[in-house]
Amino acid sequence: MTTNNLQIAAKNPQFETTDSLEVKQRIRSFLKFGQQYDIYLPGSEVPAGYCNRGLNWPWASCDLTFYTDETKTAELLHIKQRNWVDAWGTFDLFDSSNGEHICTFTRKFWAGILQRKWIVSDPSGQELFLIQEDNIMKSIIRRIGGDFFPPLQMFLRTNMNFRTLDGGKDFGDLNRKFSFRDRYEVSRTSNELDGRILWAVGPLVDNAGGR
Repeated sequence: MTTNNLQIAAKNPQFETTDSLEVKQRIRSFLKFGQQYDIYLPGSEVPAGYCNRGLNWPWASCDLTFYTDETKTAELLHIKQRNWVDAWGTFDLFDSSNGEHICTFTRKFWAGILQRKWIVSDPSGQELFLIQEDNIMKSIIRRIGGDFFPPLQMFLRTNMNFRTLDGGKDFGDLNRKFSFRDRYEVSRTSNELDGRILWAVGPLVDNAGGR
């Protein structure tokens, strides 16, 4: 990655010490064009991070960059999409402090028709866990009911859980809050979930996963 004299921030200790955060979209953008997000830690009114998709053309790859703040002088993380089709998208998450490939997010379009589903894999391709909508009945109602009665989607907002591959255990969640702008609360109940993934998943799912 070419930094163009951009300062690369040292690994943020907040990645490992924070078990919850809030992601707030700045401006609702048509077709997810030029999205921006502030990331807040619990009890703080000052953002701990800033995420920017940039002025990508519609249907372009969903590349996201995370910084310490909106000046963009210190980069923390970046996500690079391998292809340009979000429905079957594969997204690699990197630590900007050392270039480490942290994990890969793969959106499972057909397997997620009734219940949205992502697979998170390690750099070698070994599947680690799922990110999946919380409840299949709510998922079906969101799709069918939302088409006929759009306001219903405001009350059945998309919530997703971090789950073991067999679907038997949850160890974190991503919940969309009631807000005009997209706003998510993300949390983990196990330190085995890399805190950098916690930071990345809100803007990624909001841009590449739909609601």
